[in-house]
Amino acid sequence: KKLERASLSDDDTHARSKKRLKVLNEERRLQQRLDIESRRVWLMSWVETRVLPKLPRDPFHLFAALSGLVLAVTLLKGACSFLQDTIAGGVAELVTIDLRQALFRRTLHLDPQTVALGGTQKLMNDFTYTLQQLARCLGELGGRVVREPLKAAACIAGMLYFNWQLTCLLIAFVPLAGGMFHLFGQRLKRATRRVLDSVGQIYKSLEETLVNVKAVIAFDTAGQHRRQFHRRNRENFAQSMRLVRINALSAAAVELLVVFAVLIVLLPAAYLVLRNVTSIGGVKLATVPPTFPELAMFYALLAGVIDPLRKFSKFYNTIRQSGVLADQFFRQMDRESLVPTAASPQWLPRLAEGLEFRDVHFTYARAADDDSPERGPVLNGLDLRIDCGEVVAIVGPNGSGKSTLAGLLPRFFDPNQGTVLFDGLDLRHVRLRELRDQLAVVPQDTLLFDDTIAANIRYGKPNATNEELREAACRAHVLDFADGLPQGLDTPVGEGGRQLSGGQRQRVALARAML
Repeated sequence: KKLERASLSDDDTHARSKKRLKVLNEERRLQQRLDIESRRVWLMSWVETRVLPKLPRDPFHLFAALSGLVLAVTLLKGACSFLQDTIAGGVAELVTIDLRQALFRRTLHLDPQTVALGGTQKLMNDFTYTLQQLARCLGELGGRVVREPLKAAACIAGMLYFNWQLTCLLIAFVPLAGGMFHLFGQRLKRATRRVLDSVGQIYKSLEETLVNVKAVIAFDTAGQHRRQFHRRNRENFAQSMRLVRINALSAAAVELLVVFAVLIVLLPAAYLVLRNVTSIGGVKLATVPPTFPELAMFYALLAGVIDPLRKFSKFYNTIRQSGVLADQFFRQMDRESLVPTAASPQWLPRLAEGLEFRDVHFTYARAADDDSPERGPVLNGLDLRIDCGEVVAIVGPNGSGKSTLAGLLPRFFDPNQGTVLFDGLDLRHVRLRELRDQLAVVPQDTLLFDDTIAANIRYGKPNATNEELREAACRAHVLDFADGLPQGLDTPVGEGGRQLSGGQRQRVALARAML
């Protein structure tokens, strides 16, 4: 009996403890509800005492005032959006200008062989299409890449304040969204690279056709070039449509994920409100049963998170495209010249003794994607000495290395083995500017710039006087035809010198070398 009484006493104590704990929980819930209601009452009283007295009493006047407020806010928003887009677009264009100038400056420091290996059409593609697309991406991002995440973070903070348990359900979707963004980003990256390659092929077709337009017309091969251009244009269209489809599919997938996340969060919240409970299946999701106004506020904050998420999906695609474009651009910027500059170059005096080619071997470099059979050496163990004042003509069959030998002097390229000596000094150890100041080149393909005859002659010596210029033009027999032109030496030669005959272009090139 004593044991039974003790057991009954323990059961009563346990029951009383549970009842007391239940009462304490109920008191705490009521206290929290009281705190919420007190804050709400304080807010309403503040509105009644501070805001409502300043509003018009007449309903129409109140409606007109609210309409004016909406109009003013809309105007302010439009002005801010205009300033943001203008500033962001201006910054993007300035960045593009700086990048284009940096790429041009970098290209001018490369040797001719490195430029040829990279392909001029790829360079033109990077100067135009790549940088234009990069500027577009930067302009689209603007300040949104910072504004939208901040907006989402502020709304999530508000949701955590109202109900942190339901907010955690939404945050659980972040890894899934990140995985989806990564998957579509990888596909977008590959598709963007293919689009860049296809645009490069279009530039290649244009360059080959326009540079050799006389041959195209003479051999009546316009149809062949037209078919080639159309084929590459269709390839570009196919790759561009692939990029469009990936963007559209990613937008649809994000929209589906957004709706799913909204339902996962709102269904439990609606259950708590409609059933006036704080838990579902034993899982506590609220401290006190939420009300309809709280549910509406929670949904408004949720909408504030969803909208930036939709926009961020587009931003992420744009960021990945920008990454590919920037990678393509900086790959050109990071190219190293095959003719390096000496770390401590020696001073080069005027030539006094002569030039010497000592055991020179040279083989032209190949592009990384060139799978053609490897060419043999152009120069193989060449030894040659030319004394100062001596005139030497290098003769031989085509491909025997005559132009290559001449190209070693201004260091268009360096020998793979052996040395080229200038008064006993290795050309690789002297300043390039001092070396090239003592050289004049008249290439086989006469190269003139779209300027006047005088400007083309003065190209190698910009500070030459008019007397020096006319003397060089006279020695090269340029005055024989220039004096008969209406503008004389100030006559424009046109693009590539097309306004002059082949012989006249050669005379201008000789005058430039003499000057």
